[in-house]
Amino acid sequence: MRYAFEGSTGQLISASVESNFDAQLELIDPDGLALAFDDDSGGELQPLLEAIELPLEGTYILVVSGFGSTDGGPFSLTLVAEDGAIPATDSISIGETYSGDLTRGGEVRLSFPGETGQRVTISLSAEFDGLLDLLNPSGEVVASDDDSGEGVNPLLSQITLEENGEYTIVVSSFAGQGSGPFTLTLNPAEVAVEPTPAPVEPSAAALELPLGESIEATLGADGQARLTFEAAVGDVVSLGVAPVPFDAPLDLYLELLPPPGSR
Repeated sequence: MRYAFEGSTGQLISASVESNFDAQLELIDPDGLALAFDDDSGGELQPLLEAIELPLEGTYILVVSGFGSTDGGPFSLTLVAEDGAIPATDSISIGETYSGDLTRGGEVRLSFPGETGQRVTISLSAEFDGLLDLLNPSGEVVASDDDSGEGVNPLLSQITLEENGEYTIVVSSFAGQGSGPFTLTLNPAEVAVEPTPAPVEPSAAALELPLGESIEATLGADGQARLTFEAAVGDVVSLGVAPVPFDAPLDLYLELLPPPGSR
């Protein structure tokens, strides 16, 4: 199992595992290099990384594994810095649901890889009044919610990710007073797809309208009918249009266009 946390240059941390199997613990730095490893320093086949100085600022990974291929089972991981406990981060993938437990005054962190332009929806279901924060790869809060879901549950709906990298979801409770089991779902946001309009057939060829006469025409698929007439500079004309039959529910209008190529 891999757990991520944010560390700073020169920070001292200690990490330990408690389990019923022979566990191992490895610390990987932000460059992906193994920084520390332990098997049994914690006693009773348990690993302990004690007073490890972090060389870089960034995201570190703790890897918990079993000594043998058959070693495994439930365990607890504790990560402590000089200035107090650092919440470890579990992982989640888009499309997955995570079930966890929140302690009073605590928080649970879940990380996932995101891409620029990707849209996600994050929902939480719990009996306590939960809070959700979304942190970008730089650790900045880019979205937060309290009660937008059902009841007092938080919901981050259709959040657009603005950069590539590892994002972190932080689950906590209002005023730190809530605790208990919860279920968190990370889904791709549904993107509204604009319907493709049906192709519009062009109007029928323009009809010739002799001066002083009336003709009947039919509107094309684009709702237009074009009629042309010959006129000379200075001619005064009047144009009128009416539906057929006269009481048909059509709201018609006229537009007079100049000859092509003229101003």
